[in-house]
Amino acid sequence: MVRRIRSDVVRNRERLIEAALGALGDRGLDVSIEEIAARAGLGVGTLYRHFPDKESLLQAAIVHQVEFTVRHVVEPAMEVPDPREAFCQLIRDFAAQVASDRVIFQMARLHPRDEPT
Repeated sequence: MVRRIRSDVVRNRERLIEAALGALGDRGLDVSIEEIAARAGLGVGTLYRHFPDKESLLQAAIVHQVEFTVRHVVEPAMEVPDPREAFCQLIRDFAAQVASDRVIFQMARLHPRDEPT
């Protein structure tokens, strides 16, 4: 028996991820769970039913950003017949997304690269 997820549950999860992305962009990684829930128009209990902790919510936000990048940057570049132009478009579009999206910088702070030894 396949159990269908109720549409309000899906909607609440999406609202929480969008609220987290907005809060991260505005306030950075120090934003509280309570503020994210309030931005989504939901209670903290609803947030915790979807995400057991703040890190889980942030990971979901990262996945959301990666999926957005694939849909809006990578896939359009793959449709360009000339490989050189496709690569140039990919770099231009990705750079534009990074420059306009503060959340990407906040996410990068979660797991900084190891320093070379």
